Amino acid sequence: MRPVRLRNYIFYLLALTITLPLLVLSYSQYRMIEQEIRKDDLLLVEDALALSNNIKNRVDSAKTLVVMSASTLQVYGTEDKSALRAILKSILTEVPYFLNIHYGDVNGDVIVFEPPKNARNESNEGVSHTNRDHWSHIRNRDSVYISDVIMATGAANVPIVNICAPAINKSGKIIGYAVSALDLKSLYEDVVSGLDIQDSAVYILDKKGAPIYATDHVNSPEPLIPSKVLKELVANKENAQVLSRNDASDLVGAIREIPGLGWYVGVFKKEEDRESAIISMAATNSLIFFFLLLVTFILASYSVRPLTESVNNLKVTEGDH
Repeated sequence: MRPVRLRNYIFYLLALTITLPLLVLSYSQYRMIEQEIRKDDLLLVEDALALSNNIKNRVDSAKTLVVMSASTLQVYGTEDKSALRAILKSILTEVPYFLNIHYGDVNGDVIVFEPPKNARNESNEGVSHTNRDHWSHIRNRDSVYISDVIMATGAANVPIVNICAPAINKSGKIIGYAVSALDLKSLYEDVVSGLDIQDSAVYILDKKGAPIYATDHVNSPEPLIPSKVLKELVANKENAQVLSRNDASDLVGAIREIPGLGWYVGVFKKEEDRESAIISMAATNSLIFFFLLLVTFILASYSVRPLTESVNNLKVTEGDH
């Protein structure tokens, strides 16, 4: 019985020798993953803030250009169409996320439109916009207006945001309007070109939480994130948070408000992708542990036997003396 007991003790010692380094390794790997997740959270927060600032800067620049073009309409009047067309063409060439831009008179009729024809080769000029969404908001308005998201009906068939500015003469009378359409997809692509967020889910939402643009959803007027949840997420300015979705996997990320626009920006990653890293690590370590334990058992069975037999023979020899 004694040799067997000794063999067991030696086996336990070998198993402990294997187990302790594995436990230390597992803990170290877990801490590394925790640090990576924390670092990823901080990057998501920073990306959301950078995206918010970038969108604001581009929309502000677009608004400035529309106001300048309205001032030009004030100077040239509504009759010099060639001069007005040259101005609109230069703006459209310089700004890639302007889908189109036009001048309209106080009656809602288009004076000059750039591009002059739509995709169906129909003229965009001489068309009445009195039944268009933007006209109902800018009629008799003496300040710049940025619309909610609308579906373009004439020059394009994509979601857009209109920026409208009145042209006011020296007498304070409105003589027309400059109206631009921002292509939201092009705006987004231009914004993210300098940010490493191509693998993230990105939301640009209006004040109700409805998508202005979203990389992982079809365009829908329904809120992706309720207003109450939006405010809670925005209030947490330093940490990434989990966004639960009933129809899809949970997301983890950050949401920031775009100052002056009433829009929100969210940058997210799938929670399941992050959880899988920890699960994969635990599974890998478990397999390594049981494999080494099995090897230890086999080696112990063969290597301890000569030792126990030697000890046994030594004790028998001492007994004979």
